[in-house]
Amino acid sequence: MDRGGTDSPSSLHRGERSVSRSVLALCGLAVFACFVAAASALYGQSRPGLKPVQAFDQIRDPRVRSGALFNEAAKVFRHPRCTNCHTVSDRPRQGDRSRPHQPPVVRGAKGFGIPSLRCASCHLNRNNPAARIPGGPNWHMPPANMAFHGRTAAQICRSIKRVAVTRKLPLAALVAHSRKDHLVIWAWRPGKHRQPPPGTHKSFVDLMAAWVATGGHCP
Repeated sequence: MDRGGTDSPSSLHRGERSVSRSVLALCGLAVFACFVAAASALYGQSRPGLKPVQAFDQIRDPRVRSGALFNEAAKVFRHPRCTNCHTVSDRPRQGDRSRPHQPPVVRGAKGFGIPSLRCASCHLNRNNPAARIPGGPNWHMPPANMAFHGRTAAQICRSIKRVAVTRKLPLAALVAHSRKDHLVIWAWRPGKHRQPPPGTHKSFVDLMAAWVATGGHCP
């Protein structure tokens, strides 16, 4: 038996295997940590918020303050949860990247699709996590004159005010719609794999109410 301090071949192999297992374990942990970080960045707490109404109190000119309030609220209007259905074309979009909707459905006469392919054929009254299909009560596309996709905050502001005038509605009705409409509320409850708009539903409604209270001026 060699007692001179030299390791035997078998012990060397065991040591190499142990090191290899340790390296693999560390690699696995590193990959998992990267995955968690990426998921957190996409769907975690790093989601941007909305400035509170009080942040605009320092703007003394009511017209300018009103425009600034709407500009902040427009971060919601211009988010994919809103723009995917508020499109200029008759075809909705989908996903956080606003890809053209598949299958290629169209708005239809009243926004609920065409008889052969209604929105409700796939979009139920609630999200369908298994199929990864969003859903909510009365799922439909709004009229084309309420398009948000590709529009600036100022353009969106002018269009919704035009619709209010056409329908003989006070601007306060827009606040009520923002507060109570099921599909507006759904935007902050879109289910997994879909990013909600900035802030909270309440902070958005507060901005809309303050915008109306300051005259409803556009940016």
